[in-house]
Amino acid sequence: ENLAKDFYNNIALGRSPAKSPSAGNRSPQKRGATSVFVTVLEVAGKSGRDLLSPSRGEVAFVDMGDGGVQVQGAVEANPRSSQELLAVFAEAKSRRATESTAINATSSRS
Repeated sequence: ENLAKDFYNNIALGRSPAKSPSAGNRSPQKRGATSVFVTVLEVAGKSGRDLLSPSRGEVAFVDMGDGGVQVQGAVEANPRSSQELLAVFAEAKSRRATESTAINATSSRS
């Protein structure tokens, strides 16, 4: 939980991560208002599923031609606290595809 809180605060409040090489000895500086948006995908080969969608809907990957890839059809969550961020991750984790293997009863397939 502390990791999520630090992560959220560093991004949402415009603070530099304490261990960032670029942070040096500078103290955190406040910037303008920042919002955090989260998309969680399960990618297998060339297909992807949205883990924030209750139906685990398929998403499309679009080559932007400049080396970038855009994801279309994904839900974006907008957590407003570290607790909400953890809840988003927990929701996504509950929708991950898992399957038993000879070694692990809940091996991740995502």
